[in-house]
Amino acid sequence: MGTSDDVLPPSMIGRYRIDGELGRGAMGTVYLGHDNTIDRAVAIKTINRELAEGKQGLAWVERFHREVRAAGRCVHPNIVTVFDYGEDDGLPFIVMERVDGTALREVVRDRGALTPGNATAIVEQVLFALGHAHGQGVVHRDIKPANIMVTEDGHAK
Repeated sequence: MGTSDDVLPPSMIGRYRIDGELGRGAMGTVYLGHDNTIDRAVAIKTINRELAEGKQGLAWVERFHREVRAAGRCVHPNIVTVFDYGEDDGLPFIVMERVDGTALREVVRDRGALTPGNATAIVEQVLFALGHAHGQGVVHRDIKPANIMVTEDGHAK
């Protein structure tokens, strides 16, 4: 109790309502949000304030901005769609498609090893996504089970 992990999420980021936290990583936090303008659930990724305001703040913000520009070029069924980019209180955020699924890392942890057919299907979808991204000049550099979402019907993002 009383740690930075106990901080409540903001109620709004830009024009987006925040409904909870989806995940937290070294670079930032991903929130469950809602776009009231078009009545759509979204995911909102923010950069950690400590990174943005630190000694290398401008470099981190530029890296975050490059990430959104790169992701915005990649429109593919197996890549999370970027809807918007903005800043709120000086911090950049990315608004993305909300994927109703589970990280592959959690799927394997909770259910055990995938069947060869399921594993092949997921790997094939990831490779199609990477092929598309590479064709757009984008190299992901952090492909791992924690960054691959799998829907109930086996669709990978």
